[in-house]
Amino acid sequence: MESTLVATTAEGFGPDAAWRATAPGFLSDWREALARVDHACPSRLGPRTVGAPITDHRSSWVRRCRIGQREIYCKTYGYPALRDRLRGALRNTWLAPSRAAREAAALRWLAEAGFEGPRALGYAETRRLGFLRCAVLATEAWPSQALHEVWPSLAPARRTELLAAVWRFVDALHARGFVDRNLDPRNLLVAGQGDAAFRIAKIDSPRHRILPSSRRLARLVAEDRARLERGLARLAGAG
Repeated sequence: MESTLVATTAEGFGPDAAWRATAPGFLSDWREALARVDHACPSRLGPRTVGAPITDHRSSWVRRCRIGQREIYCKTYGYPALRDRLRGALRNTWLAPSRAAREAAALRWLAEAGFEGPRALGYAETRRLGFLRCAVLATEAWPSQALHEVWPSLAPARRTELLAAVWRFVDALHARGFVDRNLDPRNLLVAGQGDAAFRIAKIDSPRHRILPSSRRLARLVAEDRARLERGLARLAGAG
């Protein structure tokens, strides 16, 4: 079968049992939902016609939708042309895990380490001759907004509180040996309304690494922090 569904937990899973292992009934609900729409991706994985658009790019898109009783996000990476598959051959389309697989692994690690955030329900890949044609990551919705969306509406005092919460979160990640390498404000989720304390979560971490204490870890931590500082400076400069 061309489409292979892959578990996000150690139990492993086959075509009918995999997603049920992490989220009861999810796979059957997913198939039923896809049966009602046209598809724009091999094996009917993550079509653009499912759900409400969140992002829409040529080769990737995110949709928010309801599958069964769950509010979820479906993030799809498509590689329709040979040049798309060859361009990422050594990174994510051949001889390497897909971005969806890497992001699922990061979310699983974060959850197991006790960090808040969206839960990975599973991911799916379509390959031919080993080359990735399409990959989808499904995550549960986590009530929040992206940092860059929250920022403009905050008073100066709350912005200071938010920045402190962000750096505490980042320090906690780095203390556990997690380096993100994709640490931008748009990839940080913020929960907390009114006067409530801000809670931070991380998404979109296909380049993450889990490393022991070492010079390499220190170097990557410094790069993480510098990247986030640049992103936060741009955000503050934009108002």
